[in-house]
Amino acid sequence: MKPYLLPLFVAVGVVVLSCSSGKTAYRRGDFAEAVQKASQRLSQKPGISRRGHALAKQVIQRAFVDGYEQHQSTIRSLVAQAGKPFRWEAVFTEYSVLQQMTTDARQAAPGSDWLATYPADYSQRLDESRGLAAEERYALAESAYVYRESNRQAARDAYEQYQKALAWVPGYRQAAQKSLESFPYAVLRVLIEPPVLTPELDPSETAELGRDIFSSLQGDNHPSPYVHLLDPNQVDVGIDGAFRLYDGFPVNEAVQVAVSDYRPYDSHFTTTSTTVESNQLYKVGTKRINDSTVVDVMEKVKGTLTLHTHLVEARMDVDLRAIDTKTGRVIWTDSDQSTADWKIQWETFSGDDRALNGHTLLTATGTPPSRQSLLSSLSSNMGSSIVGTLRRRYKKL
Repeated sequence: MKPYLLPLFVAVGVVVLSCSSGKTAYRRGDFAEAVQKASQRLSQKPGISRRGHALAKQVIQRAFVDGYEQHQSTIRSLVAQAGKPFRWEAVFTEYSVLQQMTTDARQAAPGSDWLATYPADYSQRLDESRGLAAEERYALAESAYVYRESNRQAARDAYEQYQKALAWVPGYRQAAQKSLESFPYAVLRVLIEPPVLTPELDPSETAELGRDIFSSLQGDNHPSPYVHLLDPNQVDVGIDGAFRLYDGFPVNEAVQVAVSDYRPYDSHFTTTSTTVESNQLYKVGTKRINDSTVVDVMEKVKGTLTLHTHLVEARMDVDLRAIDTKTGRVIWTDSDQSTADWKIQWETFSGDDRALNGHTLLTATGTPPSRQSLLSSLSSNMGSSIVGTLRRRYKKL
């Protein structure tokens, strides 16, 4: 192909692609996209044959007219369905599409006689449907608002519907104030109690585990917007024995932690031996192949490399359960497991050193941890693990 013909073929390809996209969208009934594609084509240079422009003008007119009728029909149907939930939000979407179609068509075909008979601006319709959508959300919020203090789900529904009303119309009626009033009642407050004493740990060790749990909980106590995980310092006990926050809101659930198994210090030694050989041949002797000739015997030398491992492990298992603070009913149960370990390795060798091929033997460094230091690592790991379990439990509430 001659180089000077390339731009021509590229230009023709652009025309065909653009026009075909408009026609394809029109044929499948996506009139808004057809108007958009045709508008884009008309914003480009006509090309040599101008065929693309002529076709785009036909597509944009047909697509606009058919699209206008389609969306207006949908709007009339939605308006007539008085019991359909959130119909005004759907009406708003229809008017938004009509506005975009009109903008695209008027940009591509300004002053066209066929377009002059259609509305140019839908701002008033959009504002009306936006207001009606906000009113519908507000009415739903109001019906839930009256039950907010006695029903947490109702409080949540009220908060969310007020927020959606505000999304449609900022500052709508009393939505902002009432959403703030609803939210505290929508929150599930969960107290994480200090671990209970069990035979597995002494009191000071149990207290250390509690500190590790609450340390992990700091900055990570909102697994969802509607759940707050609380440590004992955030909770007071009323004269009636009930848990309450200092702002007066009750604690809804309490999570209890108990160590069910603790293996403080399991020490293991293992060895693994491997036969190794040199990468090259070495003289290991001589031999006579006849009465007058002596030759060297060349072989790969070998040895035994032994890897020694000293592993010290500790393990802790805990049981978790959440109870309803009003009824004492068990809501859920779970368990957690955590480990902490220390490992050291070294090597020994027997045989011809040349079989090591320059390898340097591992040497043992460090000393085994004390039971207490291993427990500190284990307790820290368990604190993080427990908080992870709590987040998993409550993240979807």
